[in-house]
Amino acid sequence: MITKFKIMKILDTVSIDISKLTFDTSIHRSQSYEQFENSKVAFKKALKWTYKNSIFPKKNILFVFEHTGLYSHILSVFLTEQKVPFSLIFGSEIKISLGIASGKDDKLDVTKIALYA
Repeated sequence: MITKFKIMKILDTVSIDISKLTFDTSIHRSQSYEQFENSKVAFKKALKWTYKNSIFPKKNILFVFEHTGLYSHILSVFLTEQKVPFSLIFGSEIKISLGIASGKDDKLDVTKIALYA
């Protein structure tokens, strides 16, 4: 059996830094930033916000976020249900490639994740 795969042309990336209560979102090309509460309702709001603030069509936007266990799993399930392309990245890979410093700055971290993507 031959399976056809459609190759996605990525023109923009959206990074997400997710935690227990909130998630920070950054659109790489437009440098737009927003923070949302961590809930399924907010996931829907974040998708609408992204599509409104990116100059590219939905089919050319890739969501990228760090694998954080339960929090990233819930988001992964949501994006899969919505048929939204995404990539989970191990935090250590991002940290090594971009040098995310110790200390916590979610806005800076989400910008670096977008750059990495």
